[in-house]
Amino acid sequence: MGRVWLALVFILPLAFGPFLNDTFALPKVMVLRWGALCLAALWLQDWLSRPRLELPARPSAVEWGALSLLAVSGISALDSDFRAVSVLGMSGFYAEGWTSLLCYGLLFLLAARRLSDETLQATDNAMAYGAVFVAVYALAQASGFDIFVWKHGQAIWERPWSTLGNPNYLGAFLAMILPVLWHRVLTRSGLWSWLPAVLSVSVLPWTRSEAAMAAGFFGLVLWLWWERDLARRRWRRLAGAAGAALILIFCLWAWRARHPHPGAAADASAAPVLTAPAVRSSWQGRVMMWRAAWRIFRRYPVMGAGPDTFAYHCPRWLSAEFGRTVGEGMSAAYAHNAVCNTAATMGGLGLAAYALLAGAGLALAWRRRARVGSPQGFPVGAAAAGLAAVWLNNELSFHTVATAGYAWIFLGVLCRDAAPGGPARTVGAPPGLARAARWAVFLTVILLAGAAGAGLAASRYDRVAEDAMAVPNGWRRAVRCAGIAVRLDPWHPGYRVRLGRALQEGILGGVSDEERRFYFERSIGVYGEQLSRTPTETLARNGLGVSFIQAALSWGQPEYFRKAEAAFRQALDFNPNFDEAYSNLAGCLYLQGRKDESIRLYREAVANKPGTALFRLNFGDVLAQEGRWPEAVRQWQAVLNIEPGNPDALERFRRTENGAQP
Repeated sequence: MGRVWLALVFILPLAFGPFLNDTFALPKVMVLRWGALCLAALWLQDWLSRPRLELPARPSAVEWGALSLLAVSGISALDSDFRAVSVLGMSGFYAEGWTSLLCYGLLFLLAARRLSDETLQATDNAMAYGAVFVAVYALAQASGFDIFVWKHGQAIWERPWSTLGNPNYLGAFLAMILPVLWHRVLTRSGLWSWLPAVLSVSVLPWTRSEAAMAAGFFGLVLWLWWERDLARRRWRRLAGAAGAALILIFCLWAWRARHPHPGAAADASAAPVLTAPAVRSSWQGRVMMWRAAWRIFRRYPVMGAGPDTFAYHCPRWLSAEFGRTVGEGMSAAYAHNAVCNTAATMGGLGLAAYALLAGAGLALAWRRRARVGSPQGFPVGAAAAGLAAVWLNNELSFHTVATAGYAWIFLGVLCRDAAPGGPARTVGAPPGLARAARWAVFLTVILLAGAAGAGLAASRYDRVAEDAMAVPNGWRRAVRCAGIAVRLDPWHPGYRVRLGRALQEGILGGVSDEERRFYFERSIGVYGEQLSRTPTETLARNGLGVSFIQAALSWGQPEYFRKAEAAFRQALDFNPNFDEAYSNLAGCLYLQGRKDESIRLYREAVANKPGTALFRLNFGDVLAQEGRWPEAVRQWQAVLNIEPGNPDALERFRRTENGAQP
C-alpha cells in the first residue's frame, strides 16, 4: 500500500502539470505542507485520546533552535510590510512563507519525538521509491523523451540535461539523499537495495545544477569516510553498484552523441561538463544577490523584511549589471544562500536562531556520524552525511521546497537517536478531551481540504483565463475566469495581474465609451488593491501604467500619460532590471512627444541587453515611426536572430512588404 500511495503522490503532478509553474510542485505542496499538517493532526488526536497524556521531555539544543526560528519567523511575518506574503508564501500556499516553516517544524518534531521505528523505516523506503521515479523521469528528459508539457513549455528546453525544470527538485529528491540510498546498497539485498542509488548517481553528472551536484557528492564522500569499515567489508556490493552506474552514464552519453538533444542547439552548454562562462556568470549573479541581501539586512536589521519577501525587496538593490551578467538564467526569488536569505528576511534575531539551529544540528551530525546501520528504522550515519550535504547546498543555491523538508527529517532522526531513554512522565487526561480532539482533527482536515481545493480551482481558472487571452475577442471570458481565480485565492498576486490585463483588453475592445470607462476604472482598482497588499509589486505598477496609457490614447487626456510615466518609474525604482517597464517608459515618453529622450533610452537598453528581443522590437517600431526604415529593419532582424520565428517581428516584415513603408 505504501508504494501505491507514493506512486499516486508522484503521478498527481502529471495530471495538474499544465496549471503549475514547476515540475513536481504538487508533491511539495501535498507531502511537505498538507501531509505534515495532517500527520500532526492525527498524532494530536491519538495523543489526546489516551487515558494518560505523555508529557514532552526537555527540549534539546537543536529543538530550541527550531522553536526559536519558528517564533522569530512568525513575528517577522506579522511585522512585515507584506504580511499576507510572509505568512502564506510568495504564491499563496505554494511558496516559502511562515506556513512552510511551520510545516517543516512539524516534520522535524514528528521525526524527533513521535514517529515509530516502523514509520521511519517506511520513510527510508519512500525516499528510495521517490528517487527512482524522479531519476527515471530525469533520464527520459535527458534522452529527449519528455512527454509532459508544463506551464512554461518543456522544462528540458529551459534547463537542459535532467534538472527536471528546476534544480531544487533534483537536489531534493536525488542529490541530498545519496548517502541514504547508498547505505541501502551495503545493508540490504534485492532490486530495491541498489536500483535507487545507481539511477540517482547516473543522473547527477548530466545536470547543470552545479550546487546540487557538488553537495550531493560531498555528502556521499563524507558518508563513505564515516562508514569506511562497513564499506571495506562489503566492497563487492559497492563496486558492483558503482560499475552499473558508470555503465549507465556511458550508455546515456553514447545515446546523446548519436541523438542530439532538442535544446542543445539553443544552449551550447548542454553537456555533462559545465562551460566556464556559464559557471562564471552564475557565481557572479550569486555574489550580487548576496550583497543585495545584506543591504536589505541593513534596512531591516532586527526582524528582517519578512519570510519569503526577498523577491519583493531584492530587485531594488540589484543594478542593471545583474541582468547583463546572468540574463534570464537565474531567479532573484531567493538569495541562493541560506545565511544571507535569513538575514534579509528575518533580521538579526532570525540569524541568531538560524545560527543556533545550524550549529547544534551540525554538531549533532558530527557526534552521530559513526552510527552504522539502522538501529531505529533509519540509517543515522547516512542521515548525518545527508544533513551536511543539505547545508552545503543551502549556502550555494536554493534552500527551499523538498530539500528543506528532507533536511528537517534528517535532523529529527538524529535528535531521536540521541535522545536519552527512560520512562516518560504522564498525567491523567481530562474527561471529554478525546471527543474534542476528534472534532478538532475533523475540522482541521475539512479546512485543509477546502483550502487545497480552492487553490487548485484558482489555478485552473487562471489557466483558462490565460488561454482565453490568446483567442481573438476572448477577453470577456478571461475577465470572468480571472475574477473567479482572484476570489478563490485572493493572496496570489499573479491572479490580480492577469485580471488587470484582461480588463485592459476591455478598455480597447468595449462596445461603448461607458463600457470602456468601466473597465478602465476597474483595472485601476484591481492594480491598486494589489499594490495595497504588496507595495513593491512591479508587475502591478507596470500594469497600472499600461492602463493609464490606454486611457490617454482612448480619451486624449495628457494627464494620464504623466501618471503612466510615474508608474513605470516607480516600477523601475523597485526593480531596475524590469525590461517590460523600461520599454513601456520609453514608449510613454515617445507618445508624449519626448522623442529624443525615448530613443536614447532604447539605445541604452539595446546596448546593455543586446539579447533582449523586447527592446529591439519596440525600438524598431519607434524608428519606423520616425521614417528611419533601414534602422528599424535591422532591429527587427535582430529580433529574429534572437528568437527565430518571433510572430511580432514576422508581422512587421509582412506589413513592410505590403507597402507600409513610405
